[in-house]
Amino acid sequence: MSRAHPRSGRAALRLAVRVAHAAPGRTLLVAALIAIPVIGVGTLSTIVASGTPTVAERVANELGGTQAVLEIRAPEHSGLVQSPVNPDLFDYASSDNSDEGGWVSDVSSVAPSSWRLARVDTEQVTVETTTGVAGIEAVVGDAADPQLEGRYSLVDGRRPASEDEIMVSPGALARLGTHVGSLLTVTQPTGATYTVVGVLQSSHLPTAGTEIFLPRSYGPPTVDSSFQTQYFVLGDTTVAWSDVLALNGYGITALSRAVATDPPSVAPIPDYGGGGWGGAWIAILLVFALLQVGLLAASALLVGARQQQRMFAVLSSVGAERRTVSRVVALSGLVTGIAGAAAGALLSLPVAALVMSLTRDGSRTQFPGYHVDVLQLALLAALAALAAWAAALVPAHLSTRIDIVATLRGTSRPPAPRRRTPVIAIVVFLAGIALTALGLVLLAVITAWRTDESRVADYHQMLGWVITLLAAGPGVALIAGIVVAPLLLRTAAQLVGRGPLALRLAARDTARNPSRSVPAIAVVMSTVFVSVLIVGLISGGQEGVDERYQARLAPDQVGVDLRVWDENLDDAGALRPEPYVQALESALTPQSTVVLSTVTQPDPAALVPVAEPAPDALCPWDTRSSHYDPAADYRCQQPNPFSSVSTDGYGGNLWVGDADAIAVALGARLDAAARAVLADGGVVTSFPQYVHEGNATIAWWDPAKDIDIPDVAPVRTTTVPALAVPIERPGAFSLFMTPETATSLGVTVGPRMVIAQLAAPPTDAQLDAAQKAVSGVAPNAPELTVERGPDRFGDWQWLVLVISAIVMLAATSVAIGLSRSDGRRDDAVLSAVGASPGLRRAFGFWQTLVICLLGAWLGAALGFAEFAALAAGEAVGGGIGLGVVFTVPWPALGSIAIGVPLAIAIGVWLTARAPRAGLLGRSAIA
Repeated sequence: MSRAHPRSGRAALRLAVRVAHAAPGRTLLVAALIAIPVIGVGTLSTIVASGTPTVAERVANELGGTQAVLEIRAPEHSGLVQSPVNPDLFDYASSDNSDEGGWVSDVSSVAPSSWRLARVDTEQVTVETTTGVAGIEAVVGDAADPQLEGRYSLVDGRRPASEDEIMVSPGALARLGTHVGSLLTVTQPTGATYTVVGVLQSSHLPTAGTEIFLPRSYGPPTVDSSFQTQYFVLGDTTVAWSDVLALNGYGITALSRAVATDPPSVAPIPDYGGGGWGGAWIAILLVFALLQVGLLAASALLVGARQQQRMFAVLSSVGAERRTVSRVVALSGLVTGIAGAAAGALLSLPVAALVMSLTRDGSRTQFPGYHVDVLQLALLAALAALAAWAAALVPAHLSTRIDIVATLRGTSRPPAPRRRTPVIAIVVFLAGIALTALGLVLLAVITAWRTDESRVADYHQMLGWVITLLAAGPGVALIAGIVVAPLLLRTAAQLVGRGPLALRLAARDTARNPSRSVPAIAVVMSTVFVSVLIVGLISGGQEGVDERYQARLAPDQVGVDLRVWDENLDDAGALRPEPYVQALESALTPQSTVVLSTVTQPDPAALVPVAEPAPDALCPWDTRSSHYDPAADYRCQQPNPFSSVSTDGYGGNLWVGDADAIAVALGARLDAAARAVLADGGVVTSFPQYVHEGNATIAWWDPAKDIDIPDVAPVRTTTVPALAVPIERPGAFSLFMTPETATSLGVTVGPRMVIAQLAAPPTDAQLDAAQKAVSGVAPNAPELTVERGPDRFGDWQWLVLVISAIVMLAATSVAIGLSRSDGRRDDAVLSAVGASPGLRRAFGFWQTLVICLLGAWLGAALGFAEFAALAAGEAVGGGIGLGVVFTVPWPALGSIAIGVPLAIAIGVWLTARAPRAGLLGRSAIA
């Protein structure tokens, strides 16, 4: 067997470069396809790197001009050990975390006497605004000290020169309606009036954030805020590592300028934050990006190889070996891959800068700097180039199997379909399912294995394998979709056999030319796969937040908790709600205002009535639950709406009011059946878990006994008729009854909550006015309760959808453009036989729609299967840390699986042009 001449490789490389130069348009399109995934991953890499501060940036943002910042983190003698450069990363050397000496109350009592310390506390205060009063966060202490410049930076005005001058954050100017030179009055917890002389920006606070900076003379915090107190070491004092270790002995951490810039060599602090499986996510993202590069490159190179078949035939006819022809194609992919990967890596830098500038909120800790991980980008570009070269091996192999004579005569035929293709696809698809199932089984096994805290770290490390398997399964199935695509195209061509002429021609053309159809399908499928997976995770995460969220009030409501002990107490010891009703009505003009009562306990020894849910509705950690499992405690979120002991104490889940007040509290209309139950001495609830065969159970407990101790039973129980009222988001109110029912049951109640129902969500001005009116009732008036609902990040799925649609449009337009350029001869044939421009436009429309829809549906199915696998993993044994719940985002799925393909097809129809004159000759259709 003869060996190729050593120079044949160099000759093939030169020929590959010349081929790329000979068709610059196609080369640029192929490079663009390779660059698209590289831009995405490179952008994410730069953004993540820019969000991680360097030591110098951490020191500048945390210390300003000071030497160290100290914080109380643990009791004395707890064996606390911290990281030298990141005090947020610390551990306890011993498992005994008991406080032999208690908690340090003031760092200055244990720090060296030679150190000059500046103390900064946080406090919630009530201040007057232009429309009323508002509760905001105050920084009390020495934040305005010039040595803290950098941690607290002067933006405008000057620093205070006396105790009656203060500064505010930039966001406070608009929120409070104040300006430099105006007066600002603090009403609670201590009344005082100050002159605003400057604007101070915290390095941690967004520009829109609201803070005011009060002097130390304002007084110590009204609540224990030791966990929010920072002590800055001023002057030229050097805080050495030995000083840091001494402070650790008191349960105090320190970020020292001297230590951080020249850290000692110490053992690393273990990170229990799930970093093991966090790395798995990064690895999965990189692997998928390389898969994207391979698919996109393969699709383009296959089309290019098909267009260059005549050149390959000429090379073979003049004596070129098959190895040389194959090398030309493979090296062409490598050259184009290097160009596309390098361009993608470079373009990711300005894209990352643009994204950061658009999302920056003003906090210097959000993006401490613009960091480019050159090594990571270079590795990404190298791997992408290698992926493009690997993708070129397929068309390189196919280029050696052409019929030279038929190709030179222009009579080559499409390859015949292989019978074993469906079998291969089924095997690959089953392998993907097996990987997913293996991941779920492994998750269940390690969850059962983790029975004590000593295995938590190993558990998180093993979660990395679980996530890898769960992600790899649908990824392997994605390959099966590409393998089976030709069969699906042929099936589609048969199904539309009686359709319009343009549809029949388009379906048959895509089925008979899989070398240009399947790559385009692969592009669409892989892009939609990512889009649907991300949208599923976002929507499932929002669903999880919604399920765990416990609303305090119904939407568009403002409430006042009547736990205010002041002169409004009447002789019976009940709070008077009337002044608060008048305050809310005068400030808000609500649609209605109601008063709710709850259980009171005039006699501390009296039995306490509590609504009891079904045992199988309780959280597993509840000792009364029939599903009690100590190993699954962490799955339960607080507050638990079915706990008999709520945050309000015993009896906090029984509420009393008339039918109209109950309807307002529920935020739902009470129908005739619900009103009849209330009138007949029954109860209504928004939680069906309290209803057992049409009845609810009320238990009377001895307050001297702990309800959460196993084997402790109520003194007595009674059942009453009950009806569950279906509402979208149940609030904190468990069971409702009328005053008459409460009296008949012997339940003693008193006023507890005033609720004002508004027609729309209250504005800041309305809330300020209402808080001012409420504050006029009593010296220590309560804060208003406003229901704003759970955090809304689910709408980000539409932004992700738009970005994904843009990427999909760019990638598929290039891929389909290559496919259409390969089909120019077909356009010429249609024109030669007299096809009208409308038929040619319709042919392009249907051809694009068939390719896009098939790819989108396959990608959507596999992407949704990936999300379902991760959601199933979240449900097995307590979850994998994603916090997602299985849900079907129908609008987003419809948009990405139908709307975007239809938009692309319409774009092809609008931009379709007649073939150039040169294509209409005999050679074009020979």
